[in-house]
Amino acid sequence: MASQREMIRDKAVELLRDNPEGLRFGQLRDAVRQNFPATSVGSISRVVSRLHTTRSSEVDKPSRGFFKYRFAGEGPIKPVEQGVPKQSKKRLVRDKAVELLKARPEGLRFAELRNALGGLFPGSTPGTIASYIWNLDVSRSGQVEKPSKGLFKYSLPPESATVIEKPKVKTFQEPAEQDFYGRFAGWIRDDLGECTEAVAFGGHYLGKKWGTPDVIGIYKPSLRDVVKFEPEIISAEVKINPSDPVTAFGQAIAYRLFSSKVYLVEPKTMLPEDQDRVEGLCILFGVGLVLFDVDVENPNFAIRVRAQSYSPDMFYVNEFADRLYKAKKEVFRKLFG
Repeated sequence: MASQREMIRDKAVELLRDNPEGLRFGQLRDAVRQNFPATSVGSISRVVSRLHTTRSSEVDKPSRGFFKYRFAGEGPIKPVEQGVPKQSKKRLVRDKAVELLKARPEGLRFAELRNALGGLFPGSTPGTIASYIWNLDVSRSGQVEKPSKGLFKYSLPPESATVIEKPKVKTFQEPAEQDFYGRFAGWIRDDLGECTEAVAFGGHYLGKKWGTPDVIGIYKPSLRDVVKFEPEIISAEVKINPSDPVTAFGQAIAYRLFSSKVYLVEPKTMLPEDQDRVEGLCILFGVGLVLFDVDVENPNFAIRVRAQSYSPDMFYVNEFADRLYKAKKEVFRKLFG
């Protein structure tokens, strides 16, 4: 048991190191528990709650229920002194918020920013801090922008735009995109229950641009169903490179011509602002959105938006079925046979 406690502490310290703005007790506990599913919440809570004592050289607890990693050369985190006039404190909170955003070029969600500031200003309630930063993009318009709902980013001054590059989105060469087609086909059939049968497809077998889904599924009545219904085609577009999600969305929505439901499958490494935009488009146009880890062994598919069912154009349905039969008879028979 002692060794497991050490493993839990090591993982907690690692999570805090990866989140320099700090984590609330509940956030840290839940994140640790994902790595130790067989351990009870109470056991993890007992280990995490004393982390600032058992790992005092690595972890600080600047305020109640808030933990931060202590980087090399740092002493204990010193919260802002009490007794600062309200207007001065508001300015200090906003200054610190801009500083935190500058250190995180990908941006911070409102709650993340508020929680990080809560650790630095323990004398201020979360509501007070929220009242100082809710319109940070207006009060500090030259330094902070709000590219999507609830997301704040540091805004580079125009004269620095040619010198400082925006953070580059990671691209992946390994594993290959095709490695996830079969994984998603199994997940959408067995876990999500959207299909009675699904197959990995992809490539350019059907000959037309944006006309070949990466995964094709069919939802059709079984012999035991009392009420019969017309079969529905479910299509999916899978991407492992998060750099151009809007183009991927365009590919996915093109499948609506012959599909009753369409899913867009994107990696969790998308920039937060891109995820917000794509999620908004999916909700608006009824396209399903699934996020996943680029890990073939454990992709952890997670539904963000469930696809809406639409009536496709039957001309294109039959054209698609005909092209599928000519290109891949075995796939056609598996789906429609």
